[in-house]
Amino acid sequence: MRTVNIWLTLSLFYLMHITREGDCTCVTDNTLDGTLMKHPSKPAVYQIIDGCRHWVPNPPTYNNLYKTWNCIKTNVLVEHICNCDSLSNGAELIKGSGPAVYLLSNGVKRHIANPDTFNAFCFDWNKIKTYSDIVINNISTGSVIER
Repeated sequence: MRTVNIWLTLSLFYLMHITREGDCTCVTDNTLDGTLMKHPSKPAVYQIIDGCRHWVPNPPTYNNLYKTWNCIKTNVLVEHICNCDSLSNGAELIKGSGPAVYLLSNGVKRHIANPDTFNAFCFDWNKIKTYSDIVINNISTGSVIER
């Protein structure tokens, strides 16, 4: 576990200089995308998506999306990654009749590009909710999530 934390800290340190915005860094390398992180002394959990951190607002939302709480990595540098929109309360993994799976958050569905990306984000295949294609097609579409 210590080796993983050292690797994560070194990776973050290396990536931190890429794009500075005020007192935070927007990571332009997608290596960290999908990582669930928290500061060691704070309860807030974030997921890195598109190079910035998105707050997971509460345990029910976390449990809607992820396999286990063991997916979370602890690292002090998480607070130096740019803060983007929080995931919405009750965010879901959704699909229609086809194979495409989406992250639904803040009224926008984002296609999860492939199974490798899905697994890298620690999403849980058993938590995908199926809706009619009419419902899926009437949700705004955002950018594809891929790693």
